[in-house]
Amino acid sequence: MPVGYITFCEEKLWCAWKEQTLSVPPPFDPEAAPEPYLYFGADTNRLVALTTNPGATMRHQRRAAVQAGTGPLCEKDKYAKAAPKLGDFYETHLTGQAWHRIAKLRRLSSCLGYEGVMQVELIPFHSATLPQKSRLLEEINKEGSLLGHYVELLGKSLRDRPVVGIQAASTQSSFSRKTKLSPWLRRVAEITGLDLNAADFVSLVEKGRKTTAAAWVSKREPRKALVLMMGTNNLPGDDGLWKLAAALRESSGKR
Repeated sequence: MPVGYITFCEEKLWCAWKEQTLSVPPPFDPEAAPEPYLYFGADTNRLVALTTNPGATMRHQRRAAVQAGTGPLCEKDKYAKAAPKLGDFYETHLTGQAWHRIAKLRRLSSCLGYEGVMQVELIPFHSATLPQKSRLLEEINKEGSLLGHYVELLGKSLRDRPVVGIQAASTQSSFSRKTKLSPWLRRVAEITGLDLNAADFVSLVEKGRKTTAAAWVSKREPRKALVLMMGTNNLPGDDGLWKLAAALRESSGKR
């Protein structure tokens, strides 16, 4: 990944947070360490997963725990060194939906011939809830803002990488080729480097006549996909996961 994004995360997020000079916009938690990216598995040949933000603050992410150095985040470490430690910690300590998402990402990565996963966050700050997506869009599109600069570098770094964006959708209507995506989802697709006008629609999960999980998949390399599930920012179960993997393999000409 180009050095610009990694350097920004190190200097403008991690070091600034440790020095207590990082300005975190509300409702994000200023006492929680920023968490822009994580590594799972091998440190080469990674599939990238783009998610929204790292969720509510956990004990090991609080300033006192980081300063004590008793968990995966240690003040003396560079963030790039902490990223694989965090990945290992979450694989062994998380439960429920968060753990299942990691496991599904690892399976998808392996199925596509990759050896690991890099999970990147569109918003690198912790919060129990998110502002309205319109407010987030304003912030990340604001010229000169911290989040705006972060997202700009993130998008550049993802341009030539295989990326799967994962988003929840609140719509109660069945997904279809004609589904009109919100400005937020279109922005997420743009950040991943996915051209929605040159993407295939893939139904992943059907319940009766209703498609409840779907993906928009690039028709060419590098492999890109935007995955939407009703009500949850996760990946589908095994059947849907294999459909996604097959569509991504087809996009690269590999069966």
